[in-house]
Amino acid sequence: MSTLLWVVLASVYLAVLLVLRFATMQGRGAGPNPARRRFVGGERTTRPRVLFAVSVLSGLTFVVATGAQAQPYPYTLVDPGTFGGPQSFLDLPAVPLTPQGTLLGAADTSTLDADYPNFNPLVGPNPYVAHAFEWRGGRLRDLGALPGNNTSSVFEVNSTANPTTGIPTLDPFLWRNGRMRDLGTLGGTMGVANWLNDAGDVVGSSSLAGDQTTHPFLWKNGKMRDLGTLGGDKGAANWVNAHGDVAGDSRTPDQSFNGFLWRHGTVIDLPPVGGAQSFAIAVNERDTVVGKETDADFNELAALLWAGGHGYDLNTLVAPSALQMTSAFYINDQGDIVGHGVLPDGSQRVFLLTPNGSLRLPRASTTARALPSTGPRDARNPAPTLALHRANHRGAAATNARQLLFSQRR
Repeated sequence: MSTLLWVVLASVYLAVLLVLRFATMQGRGAGPNPARRRFVGGERTTRPRVLFAVSVLSGLTFVVATGAQAQPYPYTLVDPGTFGGPQSFLDLPAVPLTPQGTLLGAADTSTLDADYPNFNPLVGPNPYVAHAFEWRGGRLRDLGALPGNNTSSVFEVNSTANPTTGIPTLDPFLWRNGRMRDLGTLGGTMGVANWLNDAGDVVGSSSLAGDQTTHPFLWKNGKMRDLGTLGGDKGAANWVNAHGDVAGDSRTPDQSFNGFLWRHGTVIDLPPVGGAQSFAIAVNERDTVVGKETDADFNELAALLWAGGHGYDLNTLVAPSALQMTSAFYINDQGDIVGHGVLPDGSQRVFLLTPNGSLRLPRASTTARALPSTGPRDARNPAPTLALHRANHRGAAATNARQLLFSQRR
């Protein structure tokens, strides 16, 4: 029994003794026959008073004891809110959390969009006007929009000048120092660049010769490398960290999708926790991976975390909430996670998860597994260590469109 519980029980015991003592003193108070001062149906009112005091104090003991035994959660869930409307969004692709801890996105105002149901296909249908926001330290700041019936978005706040990627008609390219460089393909006629790191390493997807198969690629030092798949005919690389480690997704031999982490020539399979399919979307410098799981029809079910060789549903790592977190898009080196979820009424909300100190993750049944090398192994070849922590949306529109594009063309 915890020390706090013993203290509470001792306090209750002393309180009961004091109440009894007080009642006895009242029974010996002024008057010739004080015991007959107040009777109700043949019973003194002092007894129920004592019993009531004991009952209340006992109930208080139960509440405190229960609070003392409450299970802490590894993460704290933050909903930044809106500007009066029902939903908030992530504007992807972008880094939604700055190094200073500012969360970037867009949120509905209470103003209806006068042009609805007409909408910009790059933004998606929304009956409300939405404004770009930044959230930090509990304050949501409206970044405004152009005058009139206009919606705004914020994609990234930079700190240094970095090269950028683009998606032309067929080949991915890298634009740097005023020059556009064609990255080529893996032999097919189409490629897509999804992300790059500060070193200029680019990841994405490319069709192979014949355009019937697509593989994830890593473009590094002027060469495009085929990262292989988990046994299926389609794959995509979604993120590359500063070490050149890549998070992505691939079809498996049964034609479902699983997430993966590629490190130094080894592909690590990141299976779903409870759904039919998983997608690894981002990886930090510690090789902690975040993403999502879906059903067989690609409907989002839960945001996932892969850490320490295990997979977790992020909804199980926070205190119970009305928000069902359905996808995680970003994780920084401190473990802060950004994604989106759905409220019971179907409204989408952006979320931020912040780690709660040094609390360890619980044990999990889903484990990652390293697969055979799919290419030349790195000379370093360290043993892979993996950290696994386990919608109508605007921010995911580009991701879903990309998956659909490759489903049709790969």
